[in-house]
Amino acid sequence: MSDDGSQGGSDHTSDYNGEDEETEEGEEEGEEEEILNATIYNFPVEVIALERCTKTLDDLMVEDVLSDEEWEAALMQIVITLATY
Repeated sequence: MSDDGSQGGSDHTSDYNGEDEETEEGEEEGEEEEILNATIYNFPVEVIALERCTKTLDDLMVEDVLSDEEWEAALMQIVITLATY
């Protein structure tokens, strides 16, 4: 028994259960959750980005600039690149 007349562990257990009930009631009332921010250093990230390019393959197709041999070479490079990845 402690100085305040309560028994050691049983009082702590009842407080824990009371907190659970209050939390559940608070969630039902629509209270907002606390926002926690974290900073993680040296975390691996993969980024896919597009950039605005000029003289793209689309431009060459529309302008009909490439000869048949250049088309064969361009398409072969695309096929081989896709095959390796």
